[in-house]
Amino acid sequence: MRFSLLPLHLAIALALGACSSPPEKPQDQVAAIEEARQGGYAPTVGPVQGWDAIWTLGGQTLEVSWLAPAGEHGAAPLVLYLPGLGASARSAELWRRAWAEAGYAVLSIQMPQQGRALYSSGDAQAGAFRKLAQDNYSQASLRQRIALAQAALAEAAKRGRAGDPALAGVDWDNWMVAGFDLGAQTAAALAGERGNGQARLSALRPKAAILLSPYVESSYDTDRFTHIDVPVLSISGPRDEDPFSWIPSPQQRQVLWRGLQVNDSYLLTLIEADHALLGGELPRPMGGPGHGGERGGPGGGMARPPAFNEGGGEGRRGGPGEGPGGRHGGRKPGAGGGIREHFDPRQAAYVQAVTLAFLDSRLRHATAAGQWLDQSAATWLGHGAWLEKKNP
Repeated sequence: MRFSLLPLHLAIALALGACSSPPEKPQDQVAAIEEARQGGYAPTVGPVQGWDAIWTLGGQTLEVSWLAPAGEHGAAPLVLYLPGLGASARSAELWRRAWAEAGYAVLSIQMPQQGRALYSSGDAQAGAFRKLAQDNYSQASLRQRIALAQAALAEAAKRGRAGDPALAGVDWDNWMVAGFDLGAQTAAALAGERGNGQARLSALRPKAAILLSPYVESSYDTDRFTHIDVPVLSISGPRDEDPFSWIPSPQQRQVLWRGLQVNDSYLLTLIEADHALLGGELPRPMGGPGHGGERGGPGGGMARPPAFNEGGGEGRRGGPGEGPGGRHGGRKPGAGGGIREHFDPRQAAYVQAVTLAFLDSRLRHATAAGQWLDQSAATWLGHGAWLEKKNP
């Protein structure tokens, strides 16, 4: 079990420091994000501590990564974070650490075979990425992930309530789920998503859910999302292309929002954020580890893309290139398809600010957070993103 106690800018810079010659130094990118946060929602922040471990639950090995406020504090609300396909439990440092600095305990879990080890599988080596996606997004896989989420939460709460100092100071009954990509599929199911006539897949009931790059199959209609029964913050955009080529277009992800019926839910649409950024990844060099891809210029002053709204075409400009083998061009998805010549730190800043306000409004019932989302966020986001709300 490894412990850390680092400020946000240093922790992320060290985590990404192994990358060779990124377009900017990681610490510069993080500093740019922090600067872009100016004027946005800004809760009080403090130091963070954390650890990484391997648990075995019900015979299944599980990667576990923990971040929580350091020092003396009241019982912290909990965020269960579920990573994307091919990402480890340590991914999404940009989001998880920002939440922990704001006073939330963040438990991230991932089965190794759906994390980085995925790329060592036979299907990955053969370039059969659509088959990998089909298998891992299946209902059987979803049920397994839900069972493991239930087991991991129960185990963590058991240890914390028994006095384990590594899991101390948490309000285990006040929690929310957040997921990216594959994890967003699990998070939506925990929030109540299911087909008509089907039973709820989990007895767990989070207070709310954050869905980064929500999962919506081509065969899905809006009906299955009417069963979601907690407030949701859904985050996507016209560049949010599935690197496994399983979801046909970013527009498909909008079906969830159209079906969602729960008041006080929000949709954050990011103009320039690609799939990798939604997973909490900074730009990487060509051939480097982690997610990659190319992006066009910043979206300042740009109107809402009509193709994205109307469901026609890809709705992108200078987005990830396509080549043999699908959108990843024959490379493994998330492998770094070249240097991103343009990095817009505002897109990451938007995710941090809006998710923090949503967390505070749902788990802390902070009036100021809800007021910022409803009254101030649109002006602050400007032309780089827009925020919509489900009203009564």
